[in-house]
Amino acid sequence: MNRRPWLWFVVIIASAIAAALMSLIQIAEPIRVAVALWFLAVCPGMSLLLPLNIKEAYIRLTLAVALSLAIDALAATALLALGAWSPQNILLIVIVISVASIVAQLAWSGYSRPKRSSGVSTQ
Repeated sequence: MNRRPWLWFVVIIASAIAAALMSLIQIAEPIRVAVALWFLAVCPGMSLLLPLNIKEAYIRLTLAVALSLAIDALAATALLALGAWSPQNILLIVIVISVASIVAQLAWSGYSRPKRSSGVSTQ
């Protein structure tokens, strides 16, 4: 993982909340579009790329955008095939994927920590 994954965790969760709120309460058009574009173009892919430990920021960002657009397209295609297509539904699915990925990483990181020894030898 990169040096400060918690920073990306906070950015992704905050972006998801902002995108959902702006979609629900219909904030002014330019602000809503900017927040939705940021979230849909970067956050889903970045949430899935964080565990890969890609050190170069430009590679990580490029892969995040490509993966994000692929996730967006898959969500839209699935909803279209099911006859339930709407921008709010697509946004909801992408938010769920992003937040679930972050929660899974946080839960998994609790299991990967090495156990501290008490310093007392049992031999």
